[in-house]
Amino acid sequence: HLSAAKDESEKDLHVNKGFTVNHQFYTEHIESETLFKYTNAHTYVDTYDSTEEKPVDDDDAYGKNIQTFFKQRLLAKVADQRSIEFNVSFSKYDKKNKYFDSNSFVYEHVNFEGDTFETELKVKEDFLDGNIIYGLTQAKDTYISGTINNKGQVMTDAFFNHFQKIWEYKFQYGARLTSNDQFGDHLVYKTSLERGFFSKTLNIGATVATGFKAPSIYQQF
Repeated sequence: HLSAAKDESEKDLHVNKGFTVNHQFYTEHIESETLFKYTNAHTYVDTYDSTEEKPVDDDDAYGKNIQTFFKQRLLAKVADQRSIEFNVSFSKYDKKNKYFDSNSFVYEHVNFEGDTFETELKVKEDFLDGNIIYGLTQAKDTYISGTINNKGQVMTDAFFNHFQKIWEYKFQYGARLTSNDQFGDHLVYKTSLERGFFSKTLNIGATVATGFKAPSIYQQF
């Protein structure tokens, strides 16, 4: 497919590009993983025909998504039954859209970009037939589109989870406190109980949980 768009910067729209680099390193006490990913994807989109009241093919309308993602994971076993994990990731996106406006009968461009920066510190403590996991995460989003400049939000989480096995029962409970600078503070929890039957070939369990997920900056605008 070739785009019929005339702008010089749009001549490469038919080419989808991308690559991924992943490096892992392990020792007795250290685990490290580095991931880098780049994608440059182009897709044609339909135009809505107001006369026929249905979408139709249009080689001049397109969507383009350029995304760069980086993640570094580092896990250290500080004791026989304790490990500390640190994760940091950065994602940047640049989306370009060209569509036909059936009201004004001209092509319009909508471009927007943003990035997300996330960090996580997690501690896991193992003990007889169970473990405890707790830690902190923080995510920062930014968004720019047209007249919308430097919109952003910050979300910080503190979480805790306890898993325990007692005879044939598996019991788990946990909680997460989320603090969002736009949507306030929210406490959610989860608890579950599971039992194995017939030499663990059949498991029956029940879970009670609540949840909260704030929309990203991209979803809001």
